[in-house]
Amino acid sequence: MSGFPNLYLLMGPGTGLGHNSMIFMIEAQVRYALQCITTLRDRNLRALDVRPEVQSAFASELYEQLGRTVWSTGCRSWYQTADGRAAALWPGFTVSYWLRTRQLDLRDYQPVA
Repeated sequence: MSGFPNLYLLMGPGTGLGHNSMIFMIEAQVRYALQCITTLRDRNLRALDVRPEVQSAFASELYEQLGRTVWSTGCRSWYQTADGRAAALWPGFTVSYWLRTRQLDLRDYQPVA
């Protein structure tokens, strides 16, 4: 989360599933967080902060993809916010999440020495 250096969420927004096991998602999240922590140690950094424009682009992509799912067709469920936005779910296949979290890209972060 931009503005919250070194904050790593498990099962945060955009990671819930309505179609598969969360264990797979949690494992991918832990692996990614460990890459971040290892990078901090290996590069002697104090923090990694997600660049705001990277977070914004990711959120926009996520909401666009969610707009094409059943969760955005007028149904009501616990996956949605009060205004009907399905902010909790991952809109794609679990393998697409795994691919996105497989390798840390330092260009997405502002390192703090």
